[in-house]
Amino acid sequence: MLALKSPELDLRALTVVNGNCTAAQGTLNARKILQAAGRCDVTVATGAARPLLREPLSGWIGHGPDGLGGFDLPLCERQSHPLNAVRFLIETLLSAPEPLTLLPIAPLTNIALALAAAPEIASRIKELIIMGGAVFSAGNRSPAAEFNIVADPEAARMVFAAGVPITLVGLDVTEQVALREEHVRRLEAANNPQAAFVARCARYVMPHSLARYGDSLMHLHDPLAVGVAFDRSLVRTRKLAVDVETETGISLGKTLADPWGRWGKAPNVEVCVEVDAERFIGMMLERLCGA
Repeated sequence: MLALKSPELDLRALTVVNGNCTAAQGTLNARKILQAAGRCDVTVATGAARPLLREPLSGWIGHGPDGLGGFDLPLCERQSHPLNAVRFLIETLLSAPEPLTLLPIAPLTNIALALAAAPEIASRIKELIIMGGAVFSAGNRSPAAEFNIVADPEAARMVFAAGVPITLVGLDVTEQVALREEHVRRLEAANNPQAAFVARCARYVMPHSLARYGDSLMHLHDPLAVGVAFDRSLVRTRKLAVDVETETGISLGKTLADPWGRWGKAPNVEVCVEVDAERFIGMMLERLCGA
């Protein structure tokens, strides 16, 4: 919703991957969201149904069994794209007149598969703005790992090593931005369907956050990544060498960084380390509550 309400961005497509729900369910959810936004012109393509090497994880506890709070919402009549999302990414990147930005807010399986199948697309990616990881903070799926990375750590490791410009919008900053009761009331009072949809999602998530964090809120993990795509001044970053732990154990999926240069590896990721939370939340509410 925020991307569609941001004139700086030209949202070309939603490519779906197994994550908080199955890829098939995620495709239905994408079509529901686009219908609610009045933007069924945006392409939806279904991708990987499982991680590269591991069994799928599920994030349904906080998102409902369908990944979208169980809301009974209409679908866009437009069907999903006939190409698999991996092939769609490859063909779209290679045919675009200029490099495109990818904004993955989910596990990185589709992008890893696309880079493996067609390494030449790396030069066609302007930037990857990834919602994922927890470099200097604890994880949310385990003490070490953030969900999107640990859901397919091998894919994340491949993507981080691909030589593509990467900005990592991880829990270090996303857990500092959240919708709270006063924000949700403002969304509910806006009298537009997009704001109402976001408010409804927040109302579903907030009781789960109260049980988990002791505070009634909805962290804005994915929206902050969208915000970084149109206003880089919202965050401060550090260019660091980052890798992903893929050995099964208590640190599986940890995004490991080298702030002191002891690995001898070249920095490969701009890691977000600070955020102007108040300005971002205000900007998001203004865009969603507008006409």
